[in-house]
Amino acid sequence: MDTKAAYQNLRKKVDNFVSTHLDKQEWNPAMNKNQLRNGLRQSVVQSGMLEARVNRIISQVVDPKLNHIFRPQIERAIHESLAAQKKRSCASSSSRT
Repeated sequence: MDTKAAYQNLRKKVDNFVSTHLDKQEWNPAMNKNQLRNGLRQSVVQSGMLEARVNRIISQVVDPKLNHIFRPQIERAIHESLAAQKKRSCASSSSRT
């Protein structure tokens, strides 16, 4: 899955959003840049644009790999853990008798 296009689209949307937001600000050399930055950050977060698009990119990357890469590894780890528990259980049972 090529996520480069999705990432570039996201970046373009964020760049446009930031440009629009900054265009609405009246520049003053005495402005508190930290307040301006925090206001911009809050606007981006409140828009929901970033979260929705990042979630979509993550889904594009993770979902296709879920069943054929992650699931076998998770199952193997579970089987190894259960086998180790069974082995300990059998060892403790035989030492009691």
